[in-house]
Amino acid sequence: MPHPCQALVPLFERVDAVDALLAALEKFPSQATAFQCLEVIAFRFYSLKNENRLQELAVKVPAGSWGRYVPLYLLGCMAADRNDLETMDEYFQAAMKLAAETLPRLREAGLSNSPRALFQQGTYIDTQWNPTGDTLLAPRVRPQNEPASGYRILASCNGIYFDAFVERFLEPLSLLNHLKGVHLWVCQPTARTRELSQRLESSQVHIEFVEINSTHPVHFACLRLQRAAQIMRNFSEDIIISDLDAQMVGTRLDLEWERLPRQWDAAWFEYPGEGPMLTTHLSLAWFRNSAASEVFLQALGQYITQKLAVMDEFWTLDQCALYLLSRKQNFKWPTLEAEMAFRTFRFKDWHLQNLELKDLQTNIEISESAKFELRRSSEKTYSAFIQAPLFDERGRLSGFRSI
Repeated sequence: MPHPCQALVPLFERVDAVDALLAALEKFPSQATAFQCLEVIAFRFYSLKNENRLQELAVKVPAGSWGRYVPLYLLGCMAADRNDLETMDEYFQAAMKLAAETLPRLREAGLSNSPRALFQQGTYIDTQWNPTGDTLLAPRVRPQNEPASGYRILASCNGIYFDAFVERFLEPLSLLNHLKGVHLWVCQPTARTRELSQRLESSQVHIEFVEINSTHPVHFACLRLQRAAQIMRNFSEDIIISDLDAQMVGTRLDLEWERLPRQWDAAWFEYPGEGPMLTTHLSLAWFRNSAASEVFLQALGQYITQKLAVMDEFWTLDQCALYLLSRKQNFKWPTLEAEMAFRTFRFKDWHLQNLELKDLQTNIEISESAKFELRRSSEKTYSAFIQAPLFDERGRLSGFRSI
């Protein structure tokens, strides 16, 4: 039996498409089905980059509709695609309040995960945040035109991921002549983790076990960024941030590292068009050993640490933080020195080097079911979506309470 949304396809071509589509939704006997089809409609307009249609949809969706928040959320994503942080934030905050109102009905219909991406980005991209002076150090003084001496690769995970991937992750790294060291942080090590660590640790491979009070994998993914600035300060070398479930491709990383324009402070792969949390990709990112990068990484680590202390229900905090800090220019810095260093920070999309991620790094082959099981066994339930959202005095989502 065809899905009800299929009957809507011809209506997209009409001049009065929004009116026709909403009129069709009113005839659906189920609010849940009408909501799901409204999501399809809104995402279709977003994929077509038709902002006018999305704005019209946001105005005309009936007040009682479960999906009033959806076009607002996607208008926020469109603003994020053009790096308009103020407009993005306005749409996200308005959408979250509407989503919170309708969450009990979505939960009853088994659709409570639908606003997950909105809550992730609306919470983890806080445009009103500013760095504080408590953990922000003055950047190390570097000689003018200091030559690049090499790079260090940083990754973090939990014991389950470490056991599954670390040997294949490390295997091709011996080919890299410019590699000065590998730093791995592991939470919740297993007996197998400890055995592997004893065998694999060396003068070049540094493995540290970290105790945290959460089982959610957002902590594991963020550790590498929380420690990156200190590694740069300690060793005065470039930093490569990497996922552990991937392998470098031969010696290509060495070659492209040599080719990187030294006026850049950082490079990573960007994929705009699916929301800000997926725009800045952190499977592989490079940070030059510079004062600007050091301050940027300190602020990034501070932002992540402060957000995790408030709420750790979601994935992608690392990429949300990278998106925000690489776009926002008007932070209030605690010191003029930090502000001046940050203002010189220059990042580029690695695609500008005519590269694709697969040229430098490939995923380690593992069955989808096995990878899903690894993730499922290393994370807690997304309890946020069977709880009620809480908003702080600024009107921003600050957490969830049990119901």
